[in-house]
Amino acid sequence: MTRVARMSSFRDHRNSELMARLTTVERLAETLKSAIGAGTLAPGAPLREEELSRQYQVSRHVLRAALRILVSEGLAEYEAYK
Repeated sequence: MTRVARMSSFRDHRNSELMARLTTVERLAETLKSAIGAGTLAPGAPLREEELSRQYQVSRHVLRAALRILVSEGLAEYEAYK
């Protein structure tokens, strides 16, 4: 399971020109970062693959890749299935 990491600050790096050149995975990662920054995804909240993939209309494979980006940037934490 992946959870939103606790954050002390967040900068919104959206740039429409940059977003146009990103892959689906990168765009989804940017969208999730924005949701975290806006508080839509609260710190410590579980990020459920099935729910998020349906909400953002992407495959779970794409969602997992976007979540890996968030984990690598410290915006989410991976927890092994319990």
